[in-house]
Order: sequence, then structure tokens, then C-alpha cells
Amino acid sequence: MFFLVGCNKGDWDVSVKTKPFYKEGVSAPFVVEIKENGKAASGLSVHATFEMVDMDHGTITTKLKEKSEGVYEGKVQLPMEGEWEALLRIKNGKQTVEKLMKMQVKKKMLLRRSMAKPLRCQMFVSTKHCHKSK
Repeated sequence: MFFLVGCNKGDWDVSVKTKPFYKEGVSAPFVVEIKENGKAASGLSVHATFEMVDMDHGTITTKLKEKSEGVYEGKVQLPMEGEWEALLRIKNGKQTVEKLMKMQVKKKMLLRRSMAKPLRCQMFVSTKHCHKSK
């Protein structure tokens, strides 16, 4: 969901390419694509300020750097999963536009090694052969 907060002359479109996730002690990527009048917008200064919707965890601000034409990426370490808002401040020269985006941040789960099938190794005349256990 996007809300235009500032005044602008162009038609700006912002879409989230990668939502951040929550994992304790880990900075997650946040990637957006920005278009002006339907074309990739390059050379912008972009900052995102994150704030949790129903809880007070303060604000977390990160600078997004241009990864490719019109695609901006930053890292953010969020303190928990849940509903977050990101206020994007997009500056193109003297013109500044703000977009408010809401997103559901989920906890990132890791695949435990114990869930993988164990290997069973056997020795045959000085060579090893390993087979997946059934």
C-alpha cells in the first residue's frame, strides 16, 4: 500500500521487490523499484524510516543505494516480526517525495541440519562410498 505524502510534478510509482524479514541480530535486505512517469528513476537519494504499526519500537532509518537502474537496496535490522510501515523519502535534486508503505514482516526460519537425511558411509578396500540413509 502506498500513500503520497509530498507534492511532486511527476507520476512516481514505488514497488517493493524484497520485503525485510525478522531474525534476531541479522540485518535483512529491503529492495524497492522506483519509476517516474513509467521509466526507471536513477540518481535518486532514498531513505527509509521503519516504524512498527501497533507497538513502540522507535524508528529505524536506513539509506538505500542504487543497485541497478531504478532499483534501490538497503539493510535493516528489525526487532520483531509483525506489521511495519516504511516511510520512503525520495529526493531528486530539489524535489522530495514521501511514500508510506505498509508491510507484514515475517520471521525467517532456518532449515536445521538435523532435518536433512544423514549419510551412511562404508569402507570398501581403501575407498569410501557414502549413501543416503532411508
